[in-house]
Amino acid sequence: MAVNPVSHTIYAVNIISSDVTVINGTTNATSTVQAGYSADELGINSITNKVYVANRSVSSITVIDGKTNGTVTIPVGNTPDAVAVDELRNKIYVLNSNGESITTIDGRTNATSTVPTNGQGSIDLAVNVLTNQIYVLNNGGSNVSLFSAATGVVPIPLLHELISAPNALR
Repeated sequence: MAVNPVSHTIYAVNIISSDVTVINGTTNATSTVQAGYSADELGINSITNKVYVANRSVSSITVIDGKTNGTVTIPVGNTPDAVAVDELRNKIYVLNSNGESITTIDGRTNATSTVPTNGQGSIDLAVNVLTNQIYVLNNGGSNVSLFSAATGVVPIPLLHELISAPNALR
């Protein structure tokens, strides 16, 4: 679930029905937007009013236009599990856990590029919009991989206790 603070809209993913419930935060009126099969995680760009929904079983992202609720589907890597949005650069990062890769979506053109995570059991990602760095949590490798345009991939070791049962970087 995520909130667009600019439009006062709440988006809740319904994994069983593969859709997203859209809640108007002012009136509490609801509507439903169809996403891809096994819709799971989502991210919001509140500046462009776009919502990015990861469709695990069909290796795609459904982009919802927050103004019209119209959708576009973008193919990504195998089993997209997490979505992080860099609103400053209008870039969307998708962690493809089975493909051990990150797909970057240009929010302006919907063009994609994919790079390997070099992790072991990558399960989540987060973006620091100020430094333009992406962090990927690797369950099997007991580390976080740091991605940056300047340095490439840098593994950051973590204490075992911190990731013995990791859930998310949020």
